[in-house]
Amino acid sequence: TKPKERKVATETRSGDTCSGGPPVSNPQCPGQWLLGLVGSGKVIALDRWTTDQSITTNATLLTLGTKLKPIATGTPPLLPLTVDAGRIAVLRSLGDVSLYSPSGKLLQTVHPTTPQAAALGGRNLLVLTATRKLELFNAETGSLRKTFSVRGTTKPRNLDVQGNVAIYTTGSAVHAINLSSGKDRVVAQHRGGPLFAAIDGAGLVHASNGYAPGKGTIVFVPFARVAAAVR
Repeated sequence: TKPKERKVATETRSGDTCSGGPPVSNPQCPGQWLLGLVGSGKVIALDRWTTDQSITTNATLLTLGTKLKPIATGTPPLLPLTVDAGRIAVLRSLGDVSLYSPSGKLLQTVHPTTPQAAALGGRNLLVLTATRKLELFNAETGSLRKTFSVRGTTKPRNLDVQGNVAIYTTGSAVHAINLSSGKDRVVAQHRGGPLFAAIDGAGLVHASNGYAPGKGTIVFVPFARVAAAVR
């Protein structure tokens, strides 16, 4: 943002059924897509896909600096999920999660059960599966360390990791889980469900959907308080 923000890339699609959703749900919307934007520290990553009528081709993993830099290619989806400690976690078409360096070097590939989302925190790679499990991998060795069950009955969202603490949301609740003991506690609730939640070394930020106009709420909780809840 210094000295000011600037436009780095733009793409245009055309068609009668175009929307803001991902290309897998918009097969009749041909053109280029930029999506999966994630970042941590100095690393920002995203993906570019090409939709040609009924098929999606030419998936390219990119890093964002003064311009877009291609670092890896593959069969769609090649969707960046999370970035941490100089690693980019990518969900690949084969149903696995690969870790790349910012230069495009393939560092590790893990094979979760039906991966839906992932979060990186140091050596911890946590993957949410379609079977409502959290599979904890060692990001350096690729070995599966532990498996936890997700609580609640609605689809889990907003998976994130900081150190030995992970968070996710389901229903009206924001959950924190200790990745050593598996202790899982509700640390916040929002009527109508949380819109988003994220955690880092400073703490947990979560927000309500804000159904009433002008009544949305953003809450910050220091990390020490979140960690104490699952100690």
